[in-house]
Amino acid sequence: MGHKDWTLILDFDSTIIKGESLDLLAETAFKNSLESNLKIQEIKKLTDEGMEGRISFQESLNRRLRILELDQFHLNKSIKSVTKLISPSFIENIGWLKKYRDNILIFSGGFKDMIKPVAVKLGLKEENIYANELIFKNGKFNGVNKKNLLSRSGGKLDQVKQLGLNKNLIVVGDGITDWEIKRLGDRVIFFAYTENVSRKNVVKKADFEAKIFDEVVKYIKGL
Repeated sequence: MGHKDWTLILDFDSTIIKGESLDLLAETAFKNSLESNLKIQEIKKLTDEGMEGRISFQESLNRRLRILELDQFHLNKSIKSVTKLISPSFIENIGWLKKYRDNILIFSGGFKDMIKPVAVKLGLKEENIYANELIFKNGKFNGVNKKNLLSRSGGKLDQVKQLGLNKNLIVVGDGITDWEIKRLGDRVIFFAYTENVSRKNVVKKADFEAKIFDEVVKYIKGL
């Protein structure tokens, strides 16, 4: 199978990077807060519940954003540090990622502003990033773009449909929101990505488990 016959859809949080970008934002926003630990733990709990499918992604995102006391300064500071969190096996495969950048998309419930510097460092195309967009008014957080498909439950599946992706799809991610693309049928292969976090119910549903990105590369080379 030639390199034009497949599309690779990568999750961002806990896949391309070692943690959750919203958790990083929370740690920055709450750095000097007396209640910081409690708020950060609540956000992480909501992240896990959404990724494991115990609550909808939309509920998880909205509840986490309500807890955050975010402003433009926090976002800018987090953007500067996010490239330090790239998963080691992605760094090791930069050459391959650059070579096949036209075939690689990033679908994320995270935030485009934080994903861009990581994508650039890995040689991936900015125009292939599909993610949430934070809105600020007078420097203060004013919500997310609700017209964006990734702000909703089932958004990754809807994004595939909107783009009209009809090639063989390889989806790599750690959460139930990534697995949902499997509803398109046998033309989708889903890798539960466990380099950073392993969610039992997600691994159980997956076609394959990838503990490092090399395993995904090996699979694609074998097509």
